[in-house]
Amino acid sequence: MLTNADIRRINKKMREADESHLWPIENKFNATDRAIRRVSKQMKNGLVIDDPSSYEAAIDAEISNIVNDERNW
Repeated sequence: MLTNADIRRINKKMREADESHLWPIENKFNATDRAIRRVSKQMKNGLVIDDPSSYEAAIDAEISNIVNDERNW
């Protein structure tokens, strides 16, 4: 079960590991924060994430999508 405490802990962990400044999106926006907002919005719109590891994987996948999107280069 994914709790609010899990979400806060994972968000903090992901932000601490953030390396957005190393990617082509440097100085445009923070990829980790954007990914967290996107996943949060998806969950509010019906995406079901039942456990902490799935939540972390969803954020990680969204970071990859953001970083690899040519529109952000």
